[in-house]
Amino acid sequence: MLVRICSEAIRLNIPYVLTPHGGLAPEELGRNRFKKSLYSALVERARFEKAHGITVLTSIEEYSVRSFAPRYLGPIMPIANPIDVEFSRAIRRGTIVTKSRPKLIYLGRLDVIQKGIDILFAIAGALPNIELHLYGEATARSKTSLPNLMRSKPKNVFLHDPVFGQQKAKVLSEADMYLQCSRWEGFSISIVEAMAAGLPIVISDTMNLAPLIESLDLGLVVPLEAEAAATMISDALENPAKLSAWSKTGRRHALEQFCGKKISAEYVNFYQQAISS
Repeated sequence: MLVRICSEAIRLNIPYVLTPHGGLAPEELGRNRFKKSLYSALVERARFEKAHGITVLTSIEEYSVRSFAPRYLGPIMPIANPIDVEFSRAIRRGTIVTKSRPKLIYLGRLDVIQKGIDILFAIAGALPNIELHLYGEATARSKTSLPNLMRSKPKNVFLHDPVFGQQKAKVLSEADMYLQCSRWEGFSISIVEAMAAGLPIVISDTMNLAPLIESLDLGLVVPLEAEAAATMISDALENPAKLSAWSKTGRRHALEQFCGKKISAEYVNFYQQAISS
């Protein structure tokens, strides 16, 4: 349907804007490589190269777009996904005091390869004094890999169904830290929601949000190597002052930069540029 709409827009000389939502990452294109390469060559690349504007979730994603559609010379604008600010503001967390058994959480798809679920298991195995709770559903891609991984699941790892609404608010308010170690990730709304809830975050250095988090000191950025990541997480959990600082700065940044009013204004301005071009 989208391809048909773009084709009609091109025929009628109507400007259009595309948002790949991280779908052009080399790692993503590498999955089902033959099928995606054929579709890209026949359909997708031309659709991108004839667009009047392209929005990406982070500035890093621009490199993927330029590589995929080298003949596209138009503007590319980083515009993040918005969060429900009122929902996040309603979440109240107490003063951060490290418990004897801290609770770390992950919210998202249980895609073993992309989301690094195996890495989370390894980190938890190296930190027996913490609890790691994962809330999400297995993907079609992980039908085989997740059951295999479960055979070596550490005792301090717990899997739950996805949570929404007040149930999600409760999970965020009761956790001590949010942990995500994706091998690649364009943008994770769960990370931003955790920040907005005042939950200290830990993410891998392979994620597109990592440079922002590190440069503004909004959370902890760790390598994919589980032992090294576990050591850094352990040190952070023993530093309540640092956890409190991440909680405050992360919450403030998320509520200011990812609110719907700001994001919608950025889209309107970009659409106006695309129309005028």
